[in-house]
Amino acid sequence: MPRVLLFNPENDVRLAEVPGRTPRKLTENVRALGRDGALLPLWWADENDYILIREGNKETLEQHAMELYAEFGLKANLVFSNDAIAGYATGMPWGWSYDSAKTLSAIGAVCPAQQQIEKIRQLSHRRTASEIASRLAWHLPFKIPQPAIECRSMADVTSFLNKHNSGYIKAPWSSSGRGVFKLSNKPDCYATASLESIIKRQGSVMCESALNGKLDFAMLFYISNGIAGYKGLSVFDTNGGTAYAGNIVASEQALEHILINNGADKLQLRQTQEALQTVLSDIIGSDYTGWLGIDMMILSDGSIAPCIELNLRMTMGVVAKYLARRIPSKFLPGKYTVCRSNAATKDISLTGSDAHAVFGFKFGKNC
Repeated sequence: MPRVLLFNPENDVRLAEVPGRTPRKLTENVRALGRDGALLPLWWADENDYILIREGNKETLEQHAMELYAEFGLKANLVFSNDAIAGYATGMPWGWSYDSAKTLSAIGAVCPAQQQIEKIRQLSHRRTASEIASRLAWHLPFKIPQPAIECRSMADVTSFLNKHNSGYIKAPWSSSGRGVFKLSNKPDCYATASLESIIKRQGSVMCESALNGKLDFAMLFYISNGIAGYKGLSVFDTNGGTAYAGNIVASEQALEHILINNGADKLQLRQTQEALQTVLSDIIGSDYTGWLGIDMMILSDGSIAPCIELNLRMTMGVVAKYLARRIPSKFLPGKYTVCRSNAATKDISLTGSDAHAVFGFKFGKNC
């Protein structure tokens, strides 16, 4: 059955919204990311699939799609917001929310019912990552960091910070470092006002201790028929902060080698993978079908923090997996980058010939 693919990177923000409330206006940077990445789903599309384009010049986008077909064999049908698809097709956005379901339904794609969207929305709340970490603590034979706790008032946040001296305070639904605060035990007026606003809008914040991390990575899973299947590793870069900057594109063996070289224990990686398959199937399996990523960290002592974040959607790590399949192996390993730059800073534009394209790939010798 054909699918209607949609790149909606704003989805983590849209998850905070429910029907009947006025949606928050997206920043221009977020909207631009969606426009710039409109053709990115070509890298995981089948030739019978559709890709929904919400903004942009039709002729330019069709030209860029033809370039990607000529160079990499990427092929799918482009449809625009005022089009209607012919026949039966299943919606498959970057992530599900009320907003993405509404957008895909408007052109005739089959989407989950509102009740199902609400289940996905609640599972995407950061408290689910805390529940996963708590379950992992029972399954794993090695000690892991304390899970985040949910705070429903600034008094609770202050109590947490006083106890731990510092920590990360995170909005339940947010993305790419937005809605994340690294605070001492005396937050300033701006942080206090921001957190009070988040608690008012989203009901709570999640509080977690700062970790002495050495390397960020993730494990990728695909849930189908209630079972979480392991699909591989993702090694990514945050430039020392909380915002995503890029992924290593390489074989699974090469990615595991990077983790081990940074102190990870191979047996603990296997134990974490197996435990997550069980825990994710139990917590999420009955309510979700699709990709997800569990962000992790290798700590300075070589131990693993096995659940920092849950991303209940497609992830940039999944994109890196598809790139590893479709970019000629002679160019691997390489680095998948997400930044606005000139042509000299990348070897391949992943969305066509635009010299200032956001999504790029650098060959191994250059990355």
